Amino acid sequence: MTENERDVARIAVDEYDRLQAEYEGLPGMLKTGTSTIRVVPFIATHGVSTWIVQTMRVPDKGGDYVFVDRVGGSGALRLVLPPDVTLAIARQRDKLTTKARSRAAKERARSNGNASHLNDPAVRAKALAARKAKAARRRARKENAK
Repeated sequence: MTENERDVARIAVDEYDRLQAEYEGLPGMLKTGTSTIRVVPFIATHGVSTWIVQTMRVPDKGGDYVFVDRVGGSGALRLVLPPDVTLAIARQRDKLTTKARSRAAKERARSNGNASHLNDPAVRAKALAARKAKAARRRARKENAK
């Protein structure tokens, strides 16, 4: 590599810088303020790290970009999470919330003594039949709308 090529490589703008500069100030672009999180481990096996997070919503680019900076004892890291990744994270978080609520509701029902109906085959069969009937009505509405 020549001296000139090394200079060009040093000056080359990475994706993080390029996207920040490209999206900053675009019409319709929304962004959050930066959030700084200092992570201090309970047991000092790893050093303290600082995370800086900012989200930008760019309508013409398909969604939210999350810009993440991490500075720790091992160095610095900068990431850009594209819309596909941020959507996957949001979906996974929603699924976890749904599972946690369902688990809590079942636990409440068991502790209240109302859980006996959850394992009753007749109740389960009736609920399944109701779901199937509702799905059939939904399909019929869609067919009639076409």
